[in-house]
Amino acid sequence: MIKATSSKVGWLGSVIFMLLSPVFATPPTWSDEFNGTGAPDPNTWSFESGYIRNNELQYYQADNAWQEGGNLIIEARRNDNGHDYTSSSIRSDDKYSFKYGRMQVRAKIPVVPGSWPAIWTLGDVGQWPHNGECDVLEYKGTATSPIFANCARGTNEQWVAAWDAVQRPTADFRAWDPHWDSEYHIWTMQWDEDYVRLYVDNVLMNETAQTWLVNTTTTWGPLEPFKQPHKILLNLAIGAGGGDPTNTPFPIRYLVDYVRVWENYTSNATPTDIALTSSNVVSAKPVGEVVGYLSATDADPAEVIRYELVSGTGDTDNADFDVHFVSDSTTTSVLKTKSILDYADGATRSIRVRAIDIEGASYDEVVTINVEQAKLIEVQSSPIAVAEGGSSTFSVRLSRLPAADVTVNVSRTSGDSDLSITSATALTFTTTNATDWQHVTISAADDVDHLDGVATFSFDDPSSTYNSLSVDAAEVDDDNDSPLVDAGADLAVVMSGSSAWTPAKIATRAWYDASDSATITASNGKVSQWNDKSGNGFHIVQDTTSEMPSTGTRTMNSLNSLDFDGGDFLNGTHAVVTGNPNLMVIVVRTLDVNVDGNDMITLLGSGAGGATAAITGGNGGYSWRFFNGYEAYGATNLGSAGIQIGVRSAGANYAASEMWLNGTQLSRAGGTGDANTSSIVAGIHVGGGVGGSMNGAISEVIVLEDATTETRQLVEGYLAHKWGLADSLPTHPHKSASPTLPTATATLDGTVSDPNADSLTTIWTVVSGPDPYAISITDSSLVDTSALMTTSGVYTLRLTADDGRLQSSDDIVITVYDSTPYNNWVVGGFSDSFTNTDSVSNPDGDMFNNLQEYAFGMDPTDPHMAPLSYVEGGELTQAGAPIAIEDGSSYLFVYGRRKDYAAAGLTYVAQFSADLQLWTDSVATPTLRTSSGSSGGIEVVSVPFPESVPVTGGGADQVPEFVRVSVDDN
Repeated sequence: MIKATSSKVGWLGSVIFMLLSPVFATPPTWSDEFNGTGAPDPNTWSFESGYIRNNELQYYQADNAWQEGGNLIIEARRNDNGHDYTSSSIRSDDKYSFKYGRMQVRAKIPVVPGSWPAIWTLGDVGQWPHNGECDVLEYKGTATSPIFANCARGTNEQWVAAWDAVQRPTADFRAWDPHWDSEYHIWTMQWDEDYVRLYVDNVLMNETAQTWLVNTTTTWGPLEPFKQPHKILLNLAIGAGGGDPTNTPFPIRYLVDYVRVWENYTSNATPTDIALTSSNVVSAKPVGEVVGYLSATDADPAEVIRYELVSGTGDTDNADFDVHFVSDSTTTSVLKTKSILDYADGATRSIRVRAIDIEGASYDEVVTINVEQAKLIEVQSSPIAVAEGGSSTFSVRLSRLPAADVTVNVSRTSGDSDLSITSATALTFTTTNATDWQHVTISAADDVDHLDGVATFSFDDPSSTYNSLSVDAAEVDDDNDSPLVDAGADLAVVMSGSSAWTPAKIATRAWYDASDSATITASNGKVSQWNDKSGNGFHIVQDTTSEMPSTGTRTMNSLNSLDFDGGDFLNGTHAVVTGNPNLMVIVVRTLDVNVDGNDMITLLGSGAGGATAAITGGNGGYSWRFFNGYEAYGATNLGSAGIQIGVRSAGANYAASEMWLNGTQLSRAGGTGDANTSSIVAGIHVGGGVGGSMNGAISEVIVLEDATTETRQLVEGYLAHKWGLADSLPTHPHKSASPTLPTATATLDGTVSDPNADSLTTIWTVVSGPDPYAISITDSSLVDTSALMTTSGVYTLRLTADDGRLQSSDDIVITVYDSTPYNNWVVGGFSDSFTNTDSVSNPDGDMFNNLQEYAFGMDPTDPHMAPLSYVEGGELTQAGAPIAIEDGSSYLFVYGRRKDYAAAGLTYVAQFSADLQLWTDSVATPTLRTSSGSSGGIEVVSVPFPESVPVTGGGADQVPEFVRVSVDDN
């Protein structure tokens, strides 16, 4: 192997890299190479028989395992020997066990749905799991097809294990090696008095300390189950935890090349002398170009060496490179480029490589990478745009001077024939001018179509000395016409519907909802990520399995909640809230046990220097803490679910803050730092934080930059009904029902077309409105769709059509009215557009303003004042202006009246006058002249003319000659 130039003496070169089976300086103390034929060696292995564990689908039998071609083959079959599935499991019980050392197993696993191959050990003494279990390999053919590396110990309960489990989806490995599924891999267990470390190839999967591997009782096994000999098990299970095998073709095979153990090998030599098979890479190559393979010298047997790029002397160009594992090798990694290297930035790159062995000993070396200048054809001004009927010129050259003249041929290889080369189609570059620019002209024909054509032009060196190059040229057509867009007539709608209120209707800073399974990332019930629903991307995570909360184990009101055990928490470094704004932190939780005096339920900030805001429980009672102050609000109520809210207005000091529990404000029970104000920094913690973690369940967390009573009560009502806590609310505006919002729906009926019959994409957007959270469009990509508004006001929406080159748009104004009888009439639809809707306006220019038109059932857009007509005792036939009719020797004043006038707050008063100056109200009760059951919203009533009315100046009463009706909107 040729060593690269480095900080030590070396020389450059290139070799073909090959992975070879190792020849051991220290042979294993025990091994099974499976080089025989027939069943595995009965002096080493015993077969399990039957349905054994984990509700697996297979029946274990000896027929499914044999030696062939240097492998142990375990074959799983469907519909075999009277069973749905059969397979084999072998174990070394009472025949071979070992304590401490290194075990390596080379195997090829079936990476298919329903498959569950394993390499594992069990302690010789004790019941499971108190005897200790180590899963060197578990693959589960479930949705993410993960690889597991686990250790288990016993708990205070029989048959109940505590797990230190790590999993990685096979997709992670395929990202670096696309053929990972079909290749052999080497699984290693390094076991000594201090740690159990598990590897696949040279990837460290898990590291478990012996201090953790201690049983909590010795009733069912030894205190330290990993300080006793362990037996070895190899099996291929089907189904249960391995996923659904229904659609998997059978049989499937699990191949084991060898099992090797170096017993009691716990001494360790540090790796030395890092070598690289090749240190040369050509510039301008794509990301992921292989530079060479890294290996290190190490005297230990069965060594596992992984490689990292680390900080220190010589790390100048670490960011340009990456190190990846190599399948079926425990001591080699591949070095690849992480960026496109430019020769102009220098002919060499320096990286610092660290080799880390199986027990963590490491060695660093500085390696120099040589960057060779690529032999490229270079093009200036690409891509190229050519106006229809015109031409465009671009430039071509070689990146390096050739040893002999080079001819580059230029041709159109595909695309629009309107584009053509109108200059030389062959360019000659000499040994002296090859790096000078030469010019190529492309022209676009002047045609009558309206299409933007694209053509691909190739530049080729027939000698293949220089890499070929292709560029695209686009015709910019001048015949294209803009799309035609009509968003439709302006609309007026009324708030006649309702919808459930949720926090999505307001601006949340962060929002975590345990009932929304789509926001939770978990494995085996342990939550590694809880996604933020606010849209701000403030997701919170936990990388340590033992500190992950559980999901799927607790509910509130039949909805999922996360369980925190007093040591679990999720966090993020996001700037959820900073400074001293309005602040409201809401959490739905159940406190099980007081862990200490300061159990953090939620914490904003880093927790350092007091730049925090936190809601807590614990022995110190409920509290609302920030900037090194705290306000206590009485003892925590263990076992009871609650909506706990901390509120503080912008710039307020601590004494002005509030704590609410289930809608009731808690009284201050002590505290410090009343004069403090906060200046929160980035960071969020849920379930714990600096100073302590809670023991209990968290169902929902919401963070708002809001301190208003209205918002608090909306959130309380929403959460109380969602989580079954409504009975805990006091007198409250949302105690009887979850909060709702009034809604108005507008039907959007636009039209779009294109003069050139181009394909169009369309979108509706909101240009303006009273509140960005108050409008939603059902499907903004459809021309005909609908919009839902939750706040009255004026909205402007825009419909845009795009033909790929040109856009056109048109706006529509939607006026949303609160639900009142008058507003319902305004949006009822008339003979013409009705936009001047103020009650005192008279847009049609007749004698009636809008209120009177509304009161009499007339059309506010029609200037013709027809008198009302009706059938006595029957139906109204024409709403219109009031009339006077004879009634024997006297007259009646007849007018239309809304049937809902009382509910609408309308009063109608007939008034009479003899001189048009003094008006006298009628005291007669109006008489209904149409049927009480008549259709429509207007009824006809009458009052009699009085015999006489007063006149101005106090003279004798006179016969009335004039009449009117006064309408008031109360």
